[in-house]
Order: sequence, then C-alpha cells, then structure tokens
Amino acid sequence: MSGRLVLRNGSVLDVRSGAVHRADVVLEGERIAEIGIGLDGDDAIDCDGGLLVPGFIDCHTHLCIAQTRRDPFGLPRSVRPLSAVPVLRTLLSLGVTTVRDAWGADAGVRMAVEKGWIDGPQVLLSLRQVGTTGGIGDLWAPRTGPLDFFEDPSLPDPIFNGADEARAVVRRMVRAGADWIKVTVTGSLALGKGLEDLELTSDELTALVDEARRRGGRRIMVHAHGARAAELAARAGAGSIEHGTYLDEAAVQAMAEHGTWYVPTLSVTQSDLAATPEGAAEAHLESMRLAIAAGVRIAITRFGRTPRSCGS
Repeated sequence: MSGRLVLRNGSVLDVRSGAVHRADVVLEGERIAEIGIGLDGDDAIDCDGGLLVPGFIDCHTHLCIAQTRRDPFGLPRSVRPLSAVPVLRTLLSLGVTTVRDAWGADAGVRMAVEKGWIDGPQVLLSLRQVGTTGGIGDLWAPRTGPLDFFEDPSLPDPIFNGADEARAVVRRMVRAGADWIKVTVTGSLALGKGLEDLELTSDELTALVDEARRRGGRRIMVHAHGARAAELAARAGAGSIEHGTYLDEAAVQAMAEHGTWYVPTLSVTQSDLAATPEGAAEAHLESMRLAIAAGVRIAITRFGRTPRSCGS
C-alpha cells in the first residue's frame, strides 16, 4: 500500500484516559501516521460503527498440533501443516495479525502465508521445544526406547545436554528457520508432574540465551510452571516466560528487573478445571496478580474457539 489511506468515522480508544471517541486514522505504508478529525488522504474507507485497533499479536499458540497431537502415529506427515489452515484463518478473522508459534509448525507454514497460498497472520516460528534428556520433550517408552512423534528434517532434533550442545541446538533451529527458541525448563501441567523441576542448569540456559542473541538477536521463550524455573530463566536473559503457573515474589521481581515478558496462557488452567491439578487455577491467577503488582510486562494469547492445543 502506498500513499495515505484514511480510515474515516471509526471509534478509537485513548489508552491513557480510557475514553472511546470518533476519529479518522491515517495509514502510510504499514504505519499509523496520524489520528484526528477531518484528515485527508489519497484513499478512504468508511469505518462507521467500527472500533479501530492495531492488529493483535498472539504470543503463544500451536498452529500445527491443534488437530493432530492426539494421534501422532496414525496420521500422514502432511496433515500437520494442513491442519494449520483453519487455525490461521480463524486467528486472522479475530484481528490477530502476528502469531508466535510455540512449537510444531515448520518453515513451510510461514512460507505459505508469506506467498499468499493460505490466508493468515504473520507467523513467527520456534519449530521444536528444545530441552534436556529426560525432560518433557524427550519421550521414551520401555519397549521402544526414545520416541519422537514429530521427527522430520524440517523439525530438527531438540534434545541437548550441557552448554556446548545447547549452542548446537540453537544453531540447528536457526538453520531450519526458527525466529524464537522455545525451551522447556519444567514438567507438564497436562501430565501433572515435574512442575517445580529444573530441567536445565544455569550454564545451559545462559548458553541458549547467548547463542540465540548471536544469531540475529533472537530470543528464547521458556516453558516454566514453577517459580524457581521462571526466576532462573529471567536471570539468564530469557525473552519470555510461558505459563508461569506457580510464580512467587522472587520470580516476578527477577522478571521485572530483567525485562522478561510474561505470557500466562490462562486458558491452560481456567478453561477445563476438571483436568487441572488441584490448586493450579487459583495459583495461576495469583501469579498474574503478583506479576501485575511487580510491573512485569504481560503479553496476550488467545485460545478461545480457535482450534488449538495448549502445549502445557
């Protein structure tokens, strides 16, 4: 889009006063250039009756495992990326213009959106959730040994041990197209175990953060339910904490001090109380209150009716 596009007669929210009022909004290229009354432009759209907001950023979703995670062996590989099509379409219809995939989608999904083959928001990829031997990303069964439901050349091996291998796993993900590095530091709420574990050492986390930054200024997003895991990740320089179900004062202070974003994914504990460990729903809300009081920056994620799997 070139020139000045005027969105006329819409309503806008003044976030400082909380007031909603009529205004014109001028777009120049991809930026909001001006807000006011009676503004001129090269083209205009009448937005009478609409509320104008910037595009939303969904910071934690799983585009390709919403429909396929429950039957990873019985489905062809091609089903995974194809299952993302309705998810992407739904997100875009809800005003989401950027989505950060928290593992499961490969670079082909991003390419399909960029080339206009499918409709959807801008896609930021993490590819796999990287972690150590015995962590939640390292599946194992007595009869078969290691299991990798998502083994695929476009989704590299996510398992590492030690600082040197941590750097290597970042390089594998970047080579395959990752924008963010997804790291698991605690167990799974869905499995109900390991929630207070520390699956990585401080040296491993520091190596992940440093290597990601060396590779184009990338950041790491950390799956952490427990307070000590969140605090450790924040002090290592993590970009965001995902879930953060059982935070405490020390954890939120570390997050505030180091500028670590909090992506609470509240639907993990609030949408299905029967499937949530006892006390988790209340603890999650208390974690939110602590984070807000400490001044931690909080990012949104919308699950709602969108086909999804929370990856908890």
